[in-house]
Amino acid sequence: MSQKPQIQLHLPDLYIGGIERWALTLMNGLPEFEWLISTPAAARAHGAAEDEFRQFRIVDEGDASVRPDMLIATWGLAHQSVRPTVAVAHSAFPKYREMMQAVRYDNAVAVSILARACFPPETAVEIIYNGVDLQRLEPHETRAQTRRRLGVPEGATVVGYVGRWGYQKNPLAAARAAGTMPDGLALYVGPTPDDPALLAEAQAYAPCLFVTPDQAPHIGDVYRAMDLCVFASRTEGFGLAIAEAWACGTPVAATRVGVVAEHPELAILLPAEPDLAALRLAAEKALAPGGEARAQAAKATVEAAYSAEVMIRRWRGYILDRLNERTCA
Repeated sequence: MSQKPQIQLHLPDLYIGGIERWALTLMNGLPEFEWLISTPAAARAHGAAEDEFRQFRIVDEGDASVRPDMLIATWGLAHQSVRPTVAVAHSAFPKYREMMQAVRYDNAVAVSILARACFPPETAVEIIYNGVDLQRLEPHETRAQTRRRLGVPEGATVVGYVGRWGYQKNPLAAARAAGTMPDGLALYVGPTPDDPALLAEAQAYAPCLFVTPDQAPHIGDVYRAMDLCVFASRTEGFGLAIAEAWACGTPVAATRVGVVAEHPELAILLPAEPDLAALRLAAEKALAPGGEARAQAAKATVEAAYSAEVMIRRWRGYILDRLNERTCA
């Protein structure tokens, strides 16, 4: 029987988004703990995500027989019998904030200063920034090879968006920005939306390519195939895709959310609700000759402050401190 401290991690689902990527990076980086995963049964892993999560033990949500040394909850669920319980805020979206405030917890963590707003002002909150797995972003082919493989036309200016489709993320801004350029192409990487009307609307703004996570096993190559990433999110806790784009040296135009709020000089800032004029201006600035220096500064910042190594080191100390407090209590 394992003598490792047992940590249960409760997630909203097991698809590959920012929270799930955070979870996989954390669990893979801290093998000295035995990890259990719980999630709503209807949101279990599928596709490429299933293989990545399968190496860990998945338990039923709310199983009273599971009594780990610590419960880390990113979305709902808290057992009165588990100590300590750590609530981790990954977003500043109002609905997410409401759900996080309904969770009973002993300790609170946020992945950025903006995400800290999920908790009441009087709550003691540890800020442990999300971290980019730089090894996962290493190149496997040239930019030209990736563009050919994806079917990008010769001479196209590729405006990328990486993430899920949702109102708060405003993914249509990428297609709208691409549409302001003569040879603009919007490249969407992530789960394809179920609503055909959204796809049709995006394609009405500009030619679009849609790539699922299964079709992008080397996401770093895809970031480097883009000329510009547009993230016009209305709210974002950290914005892992933003930091990943920075780590790949890809220029970013973004609203002042997540990690951009802490490093506004590293992105071309968009207004909260960017119109076509703002998107066109942002694209022009990002692709102007001075954009390369900004992109390289962003890359260096991620490598120094927002790597998976930095995040894992912080979480290792935090978890051990909480477990020691329980032992001494």
